[in-house]
Amino acid sequence: MNTAPDKASAQLLGAALKRSLLAARGGLRAYVPRTSLAQTFVEPALDHLQKMKIPVLFDSPLVGIKGTIKADRLIFRNCSVELAPGDHVVLAAPPWAPVVKPFLPAEFTPAPSPIVNGHFLLPKEIKLPATGMTGLIGGRAHWIFTHSQMVSATVSADHELAQMNHSKIAEVLWRDIQKCFEWSEHPIPPHRIVVERRATPLQDADFGRLRPGTATSLSNVFLAGDWTDTSLPCTLESAVLSGFRAAQTAFNTA
Repeated sequence: MNTAPDKASAQLLGAALKRSLLAARGGLRAYVPRTSLAQTFVEPALDHLQKMKIPVLFDSPLVGIKGTIKADRLIFRNCSVELAPGDHVVLAAPPWAPVVKPFLPAEFTPAPSPIVNGHFLLPKEIKLPATGMTGLIGGRAHWIFTHSQMVSATVSADHELAQMNHSKIAEVLWRDIQKCFEWSEHPIPPHRIVVERRATPLQDADFGRLRPGTATSLSNVFLAGDWTDTSLPCTLESAVLSGFRAAQTAFNTA
């Protein structure tokens, strides 16, 4: 949920529990990338688009959409694109992106919630545990992941930690890692701290009630993203589901 328990939407959490803990056999299964999320999701997608001869532009964010009943031109920072009569647009941007805001309900103004990650490069003499994913109870970190000679700690919705300097964050997370794996004799190794202050929206009851669907005020523009109304919390599962829904809606209106 990436939201404090006293604020998190019980309805959204219940939907996730229903699809996992109460699902049929095989409904609850944890997946951990063998290498990185980029190699798991991003690079295969880019390879597929290249094979389909679909151009991908980087460092050119969408800043505006022109049109009344339907979109007819996309304005990027470095260029503009005229849309053909049969073209459709899927906006897969966060809810606070300026280009998305005109398509959102006026009362839908979700606050951001942070996620903090710490990545530690272990010396070769440290033997990694057999499990690649460990959940913590009573620590500042929530999850610990191990891969190769790397151990990573993840903390959700900790606004105080997200405001600390990176050296202090590393000390806090390394203490949890030391305690978890009984590595008290090992000093903090080389590390990198990544703080995403707007990792997800704050998923309280108002967010669950007001989040928008796929369609917009323009007939050929559709919304996608884990924050849209998928009935699930803002997760990878929700993001994938939103993409399928946006594609199906665009297909049905073609």
